[in-house]
Amino acid sequence: MQLKTKNEILGFLRVGERVRGKKFSFDLKTNAGNQVKADLALIVQDQLRSIGIKVQLQSIEWTNFMNKLRKKDFDAYVGGWNT
Repeated sequence: MQLKTKNEILGFLRVGERVRGKKFSFDLKTNAGNQVKADLALIVQDQLRSIGIKVQLQSIEWTNFMNKLRKKDFDAYVGGWNT
């Protein structure tokens, strides 16, 4: 769903708000095998659930995860860098 107006975007922030007849939900991807990112995704899911936003978590094998990021095939993802 593409949002075009400020009111459509702000509507998602109201509990139970519907835009074009649908409640706000999205997929949150992270790479499999990273417990810190998995824990963070659960926290995000829990916090957003409290304001009426549904978050579907997807843990994906690293190569597939990176391919989806390169193709911009995601709603949101948990990422990070280390040195």
